[in-house]
Amino acid sequence: MTSNKLPKFTTIFVLLSSSALTIMAGALIGPSLSLINQQFHNSELVAMLLTMPSLAVVVTAPLAGKLMNSIAKKWLLVIALALYGAAGSTGLWMDSLQLLLLGRFILGVSVSLIMTVSSTLISDLSSGYGTSKLLSYQATAMNLGGVIFVGIGGYLAQLNWRMPFSIYLLAIVVLILAIFFIPDTNKTVESHKVSVDSDTWKSIIPFYLLGFISMFLFYQIPVMYSFIVTNVLNASPTQTGVTLALFSIASAIASMQMAKLFRRYTEYQLIALAFINYSLGHLFIAIASNWPVMITGGVLTGVGLGIAFPTINKAISSRSDLNNRGILMSGFVSCYFLGQFVSPIAVQLMRIDTLQSTFYISSAGAFVLGILTINFKQEIVNTQSQLG
Repeated sequence: MTSNKLPKFTTIFVLLSSSALTIMAGALIGPSLSLINQQFHNSELVAMLLTMPSLAVVVTAPLAGKLMNSIAKKWLLVIALALYGAAGSTGLWMDSLQLLLLGRFILGVSVSLIMTVSSTLISDLSSGYGTSKLLSYQATAMNLGGVIFVGIGGYLAQLNWRMPFSIYLLAIVVLILAIFFIPDTNKTVESHKVSVDSDTWKSIIPFYLLGFISMFLFYQIPVMYSFIVTNVLNASPTQTGVTLALFSIASAIASMQMAKLFRRYTEYQLIALAFINYSLGHLFIAIASNWPVMITGGVLTGVGLGIAFPTINKAISSRSDLNNRGILMSGFVSCYFLGQFVSPIAVQLMRIDTLQSTFYISSAGAFVLGILTINFKQEIVNTQSQLG
């Protein structure tokens, strides 16, 4: 019987810290965008500072999977963290908006590397129920990291538009810890020797699609929520920020429960549950005319993401091996951020009349997907027999 292996606490801390850095990469400077625009007077390019990292992840994540076959994962993570700190902090000293955009693109490249490598290492260094626990903790760390760091970024933006960029330098601390506490497995494989058979691709691609749709649905909240609560409830920026943080906390709490749920339900059943949560959450937001209904909708949507992300991550992990896991994980990372990138564009096309109308459409779509997914036939994946 395969043991429920977990790496050392220090290794877990580094992997979870690295994962937390990825989720804050794009949103961290959100509170300071208006101040940045006052500096450069180009609202279109300034807005791209927020979305550029996601675009870079979509484009470069497949490369991250291939690099893991020629560079030891530990040192690829160290390189990625160095890039993250250097590129993320460009706003501290650069006075050119074009160079800032270049820095944001390089930041996205580092995010694709960090997220792919950290997710792969979690599966490589653990086994059985230990893997399930770590994937749950990873999703929790990402959600809590977003709440904490974006909140700090909002405070620092009040001091100066450049100050939030200093938070990216935390990657240097994680880098130093990674050098000491991430084991050097020395397991690399020449890229041409790595192959994924057609049966594996057939089992993985549905999860790529579900990951894309999941992030697309969740990201409607940060894209549209502030406009809706301002128009419908006359919300202040503080009220908007606090309730958005609450939704991320709900997602983190849901993620913490996933290791137990993995033992009782199939992956498709859990993903169906996530989409039903998305459907109900979006419906509540669509009909909301008061705070309790609006908050309930956001919390349900957050719970949906808290269920979906670790479940899809685990599904891909359990269908991969040490040689092809990096390639398969990089595909998920690319689809995940593609959903984030496409969501702001698509919601404008979905709008019928009011801002809330987009949530009626997405609620109906999520409900249909939930019903379809729950009927997929699959045996419960035994976490005791996960591939190492």
